[in-house]
Amino acid sequence: MASLPFSILMVCTGNVCRSPFAEALLRRRLAGSGVAGVEVRSRGTMALVGAPVAAEMLPEFARFGLSPDGLVGAQLDQAAAVRADLIVTMSKRQRAWIIEEWPAVGLRTVMLTSTGALADSGASADSPPGVGAGAHRAGIRAWARSGAQLSAADVLDPYGRSPEVARRSADVIAGHVAELGRWLGTGDT
Repeated sequence: MASLPFSILMVCTGNVCRSPFAEALLRRRLAGSGVAGVEVRSRGTMALVGAPVAAEMLPEFARFGLSPDGLVGAQLDQAAAVRADLIVTMSKRQRAWIIEEWPAVGLRTVMLTSTGALADSGASADSPPGVGAGAHRAGIRAWARSGAQLSAADVLDPYGRSPEVARRSADVIAGHVAELGRWLGTGDT
């Protein structure tokens, strides 16, 4: 019997800026390092359903060598939330909304900017999630309970804002996705 992939869900508001960018970055990082058994998707709490990546983020996709092709806004729903092993939000408000809507997923819902707490989570990156998913899930619960969730900063929403805001948001996302990738076993690629 094949094991299910370890599922990561990136969440922002409209699902046309931050979360699709984080999704594309993490997918590339996983593929580039040969880590298998991880599925990465994105959704929005108030998604612009069917909309392509916002114009504000297109230069950032290009700057990081990513393609926005195939990424369209999709609404976060209970099925997607329950299915995810890890839900990563871009703001405290999104995290709070998810936990209020579906309390059962609270211990796997974290803020992207809290990735610094991963090292203290008790999870080991020594085995890929598909193999050591139990250890990763235990680490996620510890991470979600940590005070890092309270002190984590929101990732600025670039929607309708200046190119500088989009650049700053992309840089913050890239740094934290790199930390998340290392935890998943991608090394420093």
